[in-house]
Amino acid sequence: YQISTYVRYQPPLVTVDGTIVSDTYPFDGADYVAADGDLPGTVYAMLESKATTDKGVDIHQRVYSWSHNEHDDYLIYDWTFTNTGNIDRDAEIELPDQDLDSLYFFRMERWGDEGWASAYGESPGDSLRIVYGYPNTSLDGTHDSFGEPHYPGTGFLQRPVSTGVSMIHLPESWDNPVDAPDQPNMWATVDSDLPPFLLAPRAMAPANWQVAYEACRDGYANYPNQALLEYEGQYPGRHKSQRFDELGYIHPQDHVHPVTDLAQNWAAGPYSLPFGESIRFVVAFAVGFLSPETAWEVGRAWSAGDAHNQWPESSWPDGEYGLPAQFDSPRVAANANDLAKDAMVYSGVDTLFRNAAFAKWNFENDLEVPIPPAAPSLTVTSRSNYILVEWGNESETIAPDNVDFAGYRIYRAEGNPDPILQNDTLLGSWQLLYECVDGDCPDAIESETLTYGYKDESAVRGTAYFYYVAAYDDGTGNGQDADGSIGKPLESGKYMNRTTLPANLTRPPGGNFSGIRVVPNPYNYNARTIQFPGEDNKIMFYDVPPYCDIKIFSESGDLIKTLHHTDGSGDQVWGLVDQENSHSTSETGQGIVSGIYIAYIEVTDDYTDPDSGEKLFTKGESTTVKFLIVR
Repeated sequence: YQISTYVRYQPPLVTVDGTIVSDTYPFDGADYVAADGDLPGTVYAMLESKATTDKGVDIHQRVYSWSHNEHDDYLIYDWTFTNTGNIDRDAEIELPDQDLDSLYFFRMERWGDEGWASAYGESPGDSLRIVYGYPNTSLDGTHDSFGEPHYPGTGFLQRPVSTGVSMIHLPESWDNPVDAPDQPNMWATVDSDLPPFLLAPRAMAPANWQVAYEACRDGYANYPNQALLEYEGQYPGRHKSQRFDELGYIHPQDHVHPVTDLAQNWAAGPYSLPFGESIRFVVAFAVGFLSPETAWEVGRAWSAGDAHNQWPESSWPDGEYGLPAQFDSPRVAANANDLAKDAMVYSGVDTLFRNAAFAKWNFENDLEVPIPPAAPSLTVTSRSNYILVEWGNESETIAPDNVDFAGYRIYRAEGNPDPILQNDTLLGSWQLLYECVDGDCPDAIESETLTYGYKDESAVRGTAYFYYVAAYDDGTGNGQDADGSIGKPLESGKYMNRTTLPANLTRPPGGNFSGIRVVPNPYNYNARTIQFPGEDNKIMFYDVPPYCDIKIFSESGDLIKTLHHTDGSGDQVWGLVDQENSHSTSETGQGIVSGIYIAYIEVTDDYTDPDSGEKLFTKGESTTVKFLIVR
């Protein structure tokens, strides 16, 4: 067994206030940064693994991903199975000249907490073959819980997500690798704890394997309680069940045989595979979802009872929402407001299908998705009057020939690098802050450490800020994309160089000990409205000497934590600003309990005011401050 990772470009280095926050995985060297020809098509990153099985079949897996704003919501899995006859790790062939016949390839797809599982593509003319899952509705609550709205409260939809596996290429045979549109032979929505695949492979006896084989061959004909009805118009001779969410049950556990956890089982075959030959399968794992901003908008409208006015049924295709059968029950959606919200959540399935279609288009076009420029390196530094954002010119120097570099865009998020709900406010939405076009960079400055620099003077004290810098092209070399667009500008992905630690406006160092403050004081974990946005566990020491140690003691005199303040500012955090001081923990990582705490602050270096020349602090001077924590 072996595993390797390859990327098209060296990942950018990202630092915040001197701390490296970019991925530290060792991409240095030829094993990881791909040479020309090592990556198929325009794949940005590839995970490759090889394994030997005890059936004498080797598995070669390649997983492809792209840094592209319309091709970053799916992964393509490319599997090659080879009949080697080797059943273990040594080179000896234990099963020489074995020929495999009536061979099936089986998978179980489990969608975690998603309660419903469905499928599409069992009939000629269907555009996709996909099994997928989406959240169910709890029947124990007092409200429509589809999408898991924040209730009572803003209604923010916390889980408007659908996931699925699209079968892109299932071959006719090992020696005729064209796609067989009538495969897979079987798929079924079943209880994931249902035999024959309940046991781990090594725990299965011959009788278990026989039952598993029959399920792959015949479907779940022996399990009528799993609703395996033939779907009208499906490929003849195949065993694909009617979609479970069209059977009229309003919840999986409403079934006459309750289902605890729905899963999708599918199997392709039968195939023969002679000794030494290979067969290839390609699938895409895709997601579909509402953006956090849309989930915020829809949730608020639903909470206010106004969703049906903003998204009326008449505005949808054919004048109806097109929801599955379970939504016809008032136990699921009690009124028009519920139905409108549910239709918006269920539209994530449409997005899932769109992303699966993009993956299929990508494969059929030899994995040649147009690619944006590489993301630049990024350094973010907190200052007293602005936050300095600096980036390099890698996007210009390593851009491939077909990428016409156009400029840079700086994006900023407040409170968190990912959207979160706090104090009934959505934090973490990314907004365009600055754009540099064709070398015309207004307000840009010469970088102190890299190539370009920008002073974010709009930052507000007390707020945490996160940044990323995207490089983009002019679109002229992008050709035709999956949606038919030509010449669409593309930009490097957010996740390539976004910061995951916050930058904050800092204060100048204090001029004396009397000005030192602890904020908030008292710190009350449950009083989130008076905490720092997005930073629940953050305590600040303000107006401290520029260079000092802050030793925090309990009221009984136990040393809890030592903070080394070395950046020359007047601010020192104990909390969520960096990895060392994360979550207001002790030296050993323990959570801090309620109580009175004493901070002993000792100056570690002399400091003279640069303007007046007055010596403000002398090494060895010290003071104490008290503060209260309530948990």
